[in-house]
Amino acid sequence: MKQKDIQDHIAAQRTFFSQNTTREYHFRMDQLSCLAKAIRAYEKPLTKALNADMKKPAFEAFTSEIAVPLLDISFTKKHLKRWMKPTYYKKTALLPFAKAQTIPEPRGNVLIIAPWNYPVHLALLPLVSSIAAGNCSVIKPSEITPETSRVLTKMIAEYFDPGFITCIEGAVQETQWLLEEQYDYIFFTGSTHVGKIVMGAAAKHLTPVTLELGGKCPVIVGADANINQAAKDIVWGNCVNAGQTCIAPNHVFVHESQKDAFIAACKTHIHTLYGKNPQKSPDYARIVSGSHFDRLIGLLKGQGILCGGTHNKKERYIAPTLISPKGKNPKIMQEEIFGPLLPIISFSETKEVVTHIQSHPSPLAIYLYAKKSITKDMIIPHTKSGAVSVNSVLSYTAHPNLPFGGVGNSGFGAYHGKHGFDAFTYARTIYTQNNPQRLAFRFPPYSAKTLRLAKKIFRI
Repeated sequence: MKQKDIQDHIAAQRTFFSQNTTREYHFRMDQLSCLAKAIRAYEKPLTKALNADMKKPAFEAFTSEIAVPLLDISFTKKHLKRWMKPTYYKKTALLPFAKAQTIPEPRGNVLIIAPWNYPVHLALLPLVSSIAAGNCSVIKPSEITPETSRVLTKMIAEYFDPGFITCIEGAVQETQWLLEEQYDYIFFTGSTHVGKIVMGAAAKHLTPVTLELGGKCPVIVGADANINQAAKDIVWGNCVNAGQTCIAPNHVFVHESQKDAFIAACKTHIHTLYGKNPQKSPDYARIVSGSHFDRLIGLLKGQGILCGGTHNKKERYIAPTLISPKGKNPKIMQEEIFGPLLPIISFSETKEVVTHIQSHPSPLAIYLYAKKSITKDMIIPHTKSGAVSVNSVLSYTAHPNLPFGGVGNSGFGAYHGKHGFDAFTYARTIYTQNNPQRLAFRFPPYSAKTLRLAKKIFRI
């Protein structure tokens, strides 16, 4: 696609939005229904494409890519009429005759940049919020998952007017061209590095952004934790989608009294979930590309392998791997892993873990396995993260009423459900003065008397 084509697409969407059609409740509901129909119609092609790009199992493709936007559409349609209503505010003593309200207004023309790790889910979930809010949307799918990008683009083109929603495929050059244009809002999901580039481009036009970024999500397994359940959850969370999940457990702090039992339980659950040879498991995905594979293998160098470690570049396969970090601050403990590698570190005092978390960029999530509230009280008030999940990994994102988002290097802004609607709208103040009379003292010329009166009214 040429740069002029991109400019023409955006101009067409500005024209479409100016017609005010997207502001109508029934239009938004119809388009949400249309999106649900499209997803159902393209379930098999999307599943096939996800398998071609990442060997994503059909179960994971359905539960993490297809079902998620469908559930959000259903939830949104149920609540949209209420979300669109004005919010009215009480009269004040100073303004007794005024009517004050805010209305949620669509931002206008938005750009949604989706990542490769969940290329359907993370393109369509923001789109649900954008449609509900009454915006026109340009979607930029990831070129790293080309088959999924192609099918997604075909689906959008078949079911939607390009003036309302369009997909623009391409690589770095096309993304740069997209970012040169002006939008009313940009929603980006991806790495912190690219997020800074997106924010820089948005700043040139003073465009508001939401950045859903990454982060090294730690897990703390306390001395009183249910070790077997914690190990099963953490192994699954680290291996689903071959560990290529922004909220995947990135490393584990386990109390020294439970370290051996935890490692043994993890090994057992790796074999239970994926067999003695996970390479043959139909339920285990692959690394998305050769470059990502090489990066992960590089992180393994010099580290203590407790379990796994085998790999096959031709298949882009890396076994679920438990690691004992070696050396002072190794690379695997510095950057987000984004793969099925799990460093395990023992601790004796909770404050050691708190100090470590405080000394690193804030993650998207902190996972905590513990029964005693004292452990929770040590972790939650003294750390910063987008979320804290106790005795569970990943699952909190499925709650339709909870916001999903990061803080600091893991991003800012949040979405899902009502929070997504709020992200893709802005609150517009409507103030109506019903009484034609005005307080005379506010107009010049001023005097000592009018100043005393003002202080009396303002109670200062």
